[in-house]
Amino acid sequence: MKRKRILTIIILVILVIAVTGYVINILRQDRNSFFQFSTVERGDIKNTITSTGILHPRSKVEVGTQISGTFANVFVDYNDVVKKGQLLAELDKKILLAALDEAKAVVMHTKEKFKFSKNEYLKKKELYKSNYLSEIEFFKFQSTYYIDSSAYLSAKANLDKAYTNLDYASIVSPISGTVIEKNVEAGQTVAANFATPTVFVIAEDLSKMEIHATVDESDISYVFEGQEVEFSVLAYPDSIFTGVINQIRMHPRMIQNVVNYIVVINTDNNYGLLLPGMTATVDFIIEQKKDVLMVAKSAVNFRPPKNMVDKFHKNMRKKIEALPDSLKPQMQPPPPPEDIKQQPDPGKQQPQTQHLQSPPGPPGETGKHPDAQTKHLQRPPEGMEHKIQQPPGGEGELPENFGQIWYINETGELAMEPVETGTSDDNNIEIVRYRHLRPGMQVISGIVETRKKEKTAINNANQMFGGAPQGGGGPPPPPGGP
Repeated sequence: MKRKRILTIIILVILVIAVTGYVINILRQDRNSFFQFSTVERGDIKNTITSTGILHPRSKVEVGTQISGTFANVFVDYNDVVKKGQLLAELDKKILLAALDEAKAVVMHTKEKFKFSKNEYLKKKELYKSNYLSEIEFFKFQSTYYIDSSAYLSAKANLDKAYTNLDYASIVSPISGTVIEKNVEAGQTVAANFATPTVFVIAEDLSKMEIHATVDESDISYVFEGQEVEFSVLAYPDSIFTGVINQIRMHPRMIQNVVNYIVVINTDNNYGLLLPGMTATVDFIIEQKKDVLMVAKSAVNFRPPKNMVDKFHKNMRKKIEALPDSLKPQMQPPPPPEDIKQQPDPGKQQPQTQHLQSPPGPPGETGKHPDAQTKHLQRPPEGMEHKIQQPPGGEGELPENFGQIWYINETGELAMEPVETGTSDDNNIEIVRYRHLRPGMQVISGIVETRKKEKTAINNANQMFGGAPQGGGGPPPPPGGP
């Protein structure tokens, strides 16, 4: 009986603990449910500019025909691998062979006439020298000899032309490569009287490709020969390919009234995934950092509601009052904005405190909330792993690369971390200097307002921290954390 009572008590205690934990968890979720969080993590950041381009073989040859005629045979097809000198197609040779025979006959005829004229010319020349033949009669034989000689030379040239046209009837590959375009079929007639028709296009080596990317004039200063790029194609959206800029062509092109330049990028295609004509989305890597602490841009840009910041100020003042008197002068909250604007008396020595002005709020809110215009960053205590020093520029002004990270601390209160930022990409920004941030830490990046519970979420925020969402800011937590 006693054992049964003890077992019942143990079960009741376990149930009470489980219910209490569940309620605390629900309350904690309700407390933070209107905040959107991002995770601080380590990773790589790349600052890039994006463009588009078309993939081309690095070397290709358009094979045409210099004579007109009808194709009797076509021996290759698309994607066939050919070697230099290989027969690709053949024109009908009947007319060409007939022209060759005709040229041979003309050569034979003119050759005999030339021989006869030459003999007559040589005989009459001797008689002319001996004064047995008048000059007029001699010039007749000389003229006939020259005319027959030129006719013979012309006939031989026509014979060579007939042989050349017969050779042109056999279309051979000028290089070793792959047939990527074929424009004829057997029985098709082509006319080469005014322009040379393209019959085949042969790419020399498809394992070496190049991208012709268009870069507008506002970004061309960021690219240079030898620069590394990354690109993707629609056929493999999850794959990232790499390349190197080989050439920046100086001839401009107007595309939708914008000046663009062609940038040629070399890339390897050892696996044959890239095909000529594919559209590539190219990212030119301007700056790249690896294994850095980073957070979402929205976390740096986040500004909590004004009354939340007011309560944050109130809590900070309470904690400063609880500090020893020796630390209070260093941790005094900043004076009101109207006092900051006043010119200091040059005869009085100013206290050695660090005042850092935060970046302005979103466009259109300047001047609405004085708390968002000036911030006070105190000197962190000695021994901190990452110290934020007074930024350059003098007069205590905060550079553009300084920001604020807001989060919920261990006690469930709103806390702020002043940071110095660095390189950024489309989504994340590097954190260069910091105090309390660690990989895996959850920071606030926005306020969630669902359609059904939008008013409820805002009311919860007002009840816990007070007020409606507006711009604002506040000082950092005291030394050692809030």
